[in-house]
Amino acid sequence: MIIGMPRYFVRSLFSLTFPACLGLSLYAQTPGNLPLGLLISQQSRTAFTIHGAGARAEGIGGAFTAVADDATAVSFNPAGLGQLLQPEISLVGMTYRRELDNRDFLSTDHVPPLNLSDSLASDQRTLPTFASATVPTKFLGKNLVFQLSWQRLFDLGQDTTQIVQETDPTGANATKFLAQHIRQKGQVDVWSAAVAYDFSPRFLVGVSFNIWRGSWDFRSKSNESLLPLPNASTEFAQIQETDKLQGSNWNIGVLWRSEKLNIGAVYRGAFAARFDSRTTTQSNVDGTALPGSFTASYQLHWPETYGAGLAFRPQQQWLLALDWTRTRWSQASFMPKGGSLDNLNFFDLQENTQTPDAETLRFGTEYLLFSGESVIPLRVGVFKEPQPTVDSISGDTRVFRGYTLGIGWKVRSFGVDLAYKFSQSSRSASQFLEADEIASGKRVPSSQGHESIHDQRVFLSMNFRFGNEGANRLLHWFFVQGN
Repeated sequence: MIIGMPRYFVRSLFSLTFPACLGLSLYAQTPGNLPLGLLISQQSRTAFTIHGAGARAEGIGGAFTAVADDATAVSFNPAGLGQLLQPEISLVGMTYRRELDNRDFLSTDHVPPLNLSDSLASDQRTLPTFASATVPTKFLGKNLVFQLSWQRLFDLGQDTTQIVQETDPTGANATKFLAQHIRQKGQVDVWSAAVAYDFSPRFLVGVSFNIWRGSWDFRSKSNESLLPLPNASTEFAQIQETDKLQGSNWNIGVLWRSEKLNIGAVYRGAFAARFDSRTTTQSNVDGTALPGSFTASYQLHWPETYGAGLAFRPQQQWLLALDWTRTRWSQASFMPKGGSLDNLNFFDLQENTQTPDAETLRFGTEYLLFSGESVIPLRVGVFKEPQPTVDSISGDTRVFRGYTLGIGWKVRSFGVDLAYKFSQSSRSASQFLEADEIASGKRVPSSQGHESIHDQRVFLSMNFRFGNEGANRLLHWFFVQGN
């Protein structure tokens, strides 16, 4: 479901521009050819978190592992599906706006360093993120729930332009104009078939089989000139790349519940994904070190994620929830096959990776207001989301912190939830901008300064519940009768 949002959220967003060419320094440090677009997009990506979908969950900061009582539970803790008592169709959509602000950058390959003008890059997207169909039935007198679902786990779309001026404070060097345009289309989707069972009123177990499919096209072009851009350019370096990722894994979740306290845990299994990449480059810089074309086909070890959560109800209408998850990004590495990517980490393409494991923390609360047959939940949450991105010069990790707000409306068999999420990150960073530096495969980024990222998202979920009689007839026809 694609959601229409106010103009405030539809101006400019998802900024992945900044060290768009930072990864090329890593390319120069490793033997053989590498998928350059992968490096660039990984280093500039600002949101890469294994996380579930749904406006209700987002409203409480994403702390949903021990709550998991709607159809989006499959993306948090599949055991929670065992709490659903009626057939349900669920749809989720999102719109987001992200801005990247680069300030006080210096070009350090000159003595004295040259000043780079401040730049602000932004982009926006509105897209569907989750859809599911859920059918409960009975087995040995207990609740048995089946579900088919789709989730857009990572949206990889971006379209950003950065234009800066490089000036010499002494006046000895002429002002240089630098421009960088990045465009990427694609996503990583997860298709899941799940089943959950309540072994007892207290204890539920769920499992999902997940098919991962990712595909994205990437383009990056950097220009530099002594004349104002974009109407003039004297040197350029351009990279085009197509990447695909395929794999499958199993998730398992457990949920223990009581009148006051719920405890949940989930394990998302590691798996070997197939990764295919094709890169082509162009440059008019003399002595360019960029390969004209390069293809790669590898098995990628996708790491495990595990997490736990608590949910506590001081009163029937009041919920407190806490989540912790850990993803072992340091183990996201290409498997050996006698090529240039052997044992290199997926994010920084180094064997002795600096990529950290990410531990997220989430906390939220929900309070229910009752009005006749309607229920109106009010929600608020806070979170901390480290990213698998480490700057190669400063060593700083990108960490997002922020808050969420949410509201809902439920009446009879229909429910709608709305959530707002704000996050920000700030760190010392480095980046490549100049076309001749990119073309030369320089080892160390020459531009260093301070980056700030501000991210705003709005989520909308809709749930439709149906009577059990029709669903039971359908299951009986499908599994028993056949006619």
